[in-house]
Amino acid sequence: MLRRRSQGLDRADWLALILCLLGGCGLSYALLEGALQSFLEPKLIEETALRTSRSVRLVEIALEKHFHQRASPRGDRAAFPAGAGGADSVHEQLRS
Repeated sequence: MLRRRSQGLDRADWLALILCLLGGCGLSYALLEGALQSFLEPKLIEETALRTSRSVRLVEIALEKHFHQRASPRGDRAAFPAGAGGADSVHEQLRS
């Protein structure tokens, strides 16, 4: 017949429990890290590149308009094509 211990967990039981908990945490971290790198990171890079290209295009448009306005003889708005001087044209170019 087997004798039951009434004293609880001994050192070997605690060590096994701690090792199992640490192993589970480590495995969970490794799986989540792998999933994040394979699924989320490429999308983040793609979105960042898209935002950067939009920002660069906005700066290009602003510089073109600035230098075009400085190059016009009187600096008046008549040198611009119709509708090209406002924020609406910038928004339309971003949409396209």
